[in-house]
Amino acid sequence: MAAGDVYRDFFLAAGDGLLDCEIKTARAALTARHASGALSAVLSGLICSQTLLLAKSGIGLVVLTARGSMQFNDPLAVAIVAGLVATALANLYYIQRALSLCSTLTAVPLCFCSSSLAALLSSLVYFDQLRLLSPLQVTMIAAGIALLALGVALLSLKAEAHESPLQLPEEPNHTRATHPSTHVHHHR
Repeated sequence: MAAGDVYRDFFLAAGDGLLDCEIKTARAALTARHASGALSAVLSGLICSQTLLLAKSGIGLVVLTARGSMQFNDPLAVAIVAGLVATALANLYYIQRALSLCSTLTAVPLCFCSSSLAALLSSLVYFDQLRLLSPLQVTMIAAGIALLALGVALLSLKAEAHESPLQLPEEPNHTRATHPSTHVHHHR
């Protein structure tokens, strides 16, 4: 009988449900951790799509400025550049948070899925191209998004059972080595 079995039998024999309570609490904490990581991944994707949209606008401003029409005198142009920097930094924060809270196989597809969807919709609205799509094209886009979301859900369910969050190795201790040649011996 293993040591863990002895403790488990003791708590189960105690009859106070302490072990069951601890298991339920641990499961709830793990579920909350994974949900927070998944939401962080989705938020990262949404922010990423806005970063992409601001980058498209910023490149347009740079091209117009290079052709001789200075665009950066306008406060809106400066706001676009500031928004680009802010959203890029926020995206890095939320994707790092997602990767530290849930599996890479969950975070990355969720981020990609939400980013693709939001970038598509934002671009269609921002560049006023929504009216150019036929009902069939809109239906095909919706079907593609549904299939992508289903694939992400299936990957996430399978991944959570086999993979833990991204864990970086601990940094080595930078204390002085204990090799005999590094010791100084003082003789009296």
